[in-house]
Amino acid sequence: MEVSSKIKVVFAGSPHVSAKILENLIINKDFDLKLVISQPPKRKKRGALIEDTEVTKVAKKNNVSVINPERVDHEVKKILDEIEFDILLVTAYGMMLPKWMLDMPNSAAVNIHFSLLPKLRGASPIHSAILENQEITGLSYMQITEGLDQGPIYKSFTHRIGNQDRQELECNLLNLALENTPKVLKQIFYKEIEGIPQNQEDATYCHKIKKESGLVDVTKDPFDEIFNKFKAFIGWPGIFFIFKEKRIKIIKMHLDKSENKELLKEKLNDVFHVTTNGLICFQGDKAIVITHLQFENKNIIGPKDIYNSYRNFFQ
Repeated sequence: MEVSSKIKVVFAGSPHVSAKILENLIINKDFDLKLVISQPPKRKKRGALIEDTEVTKVAKKNNVSVINPERVDHEVKKILDEIEFDILLVTAYGMMLPKWMLDMPNSAAVNIHFSLLPKLRGASPIHSAILENQEITGLSYMQITEGLDQGPIYKSFTHRIGNQDRQELECNLLNLALENTPKVLKQIFYKEIEGIPQNQEDATYCHKIKKESGLVDVTKDPFDEIFNKFKAFIGWPGIFFIFKEKRIKIIKMHLDKSENKELLKEKLNDVFHVTTNGLICFQGDKAIVITHLQFENKNIIGPKDIYNSYRNFFQ
């Protein structure tokens, strides 16, 4: 392509996955990034310095114009009115966009959503696919409309989940996006594909993950659900349980297979047992083994420290 025929893009996104997709477009000779829109800088931890989003960092590093509005309002519209662009590409921006903005690109307003729409519309499709123990998820390129993830689908790509945790699944879906985004955008721009309306009757929804979403009850919640939650919330927010009024975060765990069968026979009426393998939680004839945990405001401890320092606590 000649420089004059590059596809002109305005990009909106905020986290790491969005930054990787942006970076991939910046280095692609077929695209011209006219503007990047990302959320304002925030403090990641109490007392820390204010930090740009990952998308803003990539834009600045590559000398691409970037704005960080508190809200998408008339001030943003003034800036966009001065720009001619073909595609508005949105991925995990974190704010709803007004209709006037969706109508601005010459070709299309496109969202990359990390599920097979209409399944798992909303803010946490990767987490939710694991929480729901789904076998297959994927990636959807969708025309943005005013409804939440309701627009016509340009293209979808499937991915088998297997036993992946959230970080692994996110990485694989990101690779799928890096591989396919440039060619899908070109197909949309050159009108080689059209959006197909979603079947609204098949729609499911997922919700924003909060810190307290990680609470589990090891005495009542089915262990398969606890393990799915552990895989879904790995990294952040993590999972935790309350015991003797202490908040205890589970750092590493696995479903018990065979190593504690004899112990199970003796401990069917107990909730916990501490061995040199870690903290074993019992529920009926099943068990999970927590090998690493963290008490609030304490360091992470492994099986040896759990056994030496906390076996009486868990009695």
